Order: sequence, then structure tokens, then C-alpha cells
Amino acid sequence: FAMKAGHNEEHHNQNDVGSFLVHVAGESLLVDPGRGLYNRFYFGPYRYQNIFASSYGHSVPRIAGEQQVFGRQHAGQLLSARFDQPGKPVSIEFARAYPVDSLKSLVRTVSFSGQDSLLMQDEFVFEGQALDVEEALATYGEVQVDGNRAQIDGQAYSLVLTIEEPAGISFSVERLEEACRANAKTQILKRLTFKAHDRAVVRMQVKQR
Repeated sequence: FAMKAGHNEEHHNQNDVGSFLVHVAGESLLVDPGRGLYNRFYFGPYRYQNIFASSYGHSVPRIAGEQQVFGRQHAGQLLSARFDQPGKPVSIEFARAYPVDSLKSLVRTVSFSGQDSLLMQDEFVFEGQALDVEEALATYGEVQVDGNRAQIDGQAYSLVLTIEEPAGISFSVERLEEACRANAKTQILKRLTFKAHDRAVVRMQVKQR
């Protein structure tokens, strides 16, 4: 498991503050999508219309329909990395990555829950009314969805995801086929999404196929 704080003005930047990946036995089940197709548009003013450079192709939320934006000021902050505690929880604050004035805090905490399970918890604090949140998890694996459960299949292992909060919410899956063809990808990137407001909790369980 790895997660990024950082900022959105790195060399060869992608807008991906708060994104994370899950890697099992040589294979990524939740992924960084990789670079887009190198052309004049990718290295010009339209770069972040490409989903491989934008936050749309990464495992981060959209807030009131807004993606993350470019710039060093749009940074995440590592709050804690408690590797000496059970679960080894890691927390980052990354509200500044979004151009949403009423979003005052967005804390993502990921911890181990047993040897083969992870727990992701996102806490959103808004000034005034809570805004709509679309959570997203990115994968190249094959995806099966059944209500609040989804399964990502790799070659040797699967990742079973369960939405624990909000209650009564279901996963949807979006296949980004056109964007993958346009960027010369040999696999199809998928976005597993669900709706939330002030809190989201997802349990991720690794199992052998």
C-alpha cells in the first residue's frame, strides 16, 4: 500500500494528491493509471483535460463535480504515519487540492485491518451545507459489482471492496475505453464510484483466486 500527499506542480505532474495504490504479489489491483500519450496537447494548456493527468483517472474524490487543480499551492499535508501502532494508520489532509471554497477539511486515513485487509476512511468538513461527493477507485483489473460490494480480479489475487459508510450506497463502474484508446493503452482503466457527503468508509480485503 502506498499513498501520496505532495502537491500538484511536480515534474511530469498528474493531479493526484491523496491517491493511493494497492499492490499484491507483483500486481497492482488499485493503480496509478500511468502517463497519457505524449503529444503537444499533453504538454500544453490542455494537459489536465486528459484523464491520465487529471484527478479523474486517480483514486480520489470529486467534490461538487470539481476535480483537483494544478499548482504548488494545491498540496496535501501528511498528518500522521503511525507505523508503531496497530494497523499502521496513515492520514493526510488534502482539501487544498480542490477549488471548493466551502470544503474546509478532507482527511483520508488508511490503515491495515488484519494481515490482508485495509480500511479507507474519508472525512469531509464543509462550511454550511455538505456538498455532493463522488468517491472513485481506479483499476485496470476486471471488476464485478453487486450493490455495496465490488471485486477487482487480478491474475493471482482479488481485492474485495465493501462500502461500510454511507449505508445503503451502491458501487457503479465506469469503463474509460475511449480515453484508453486515445492514449494508446493496452488495458481499459475503470473507475469504481459511489456517492457520499461528510464521510466514506471502504474495507478492502485481499483474497487468493
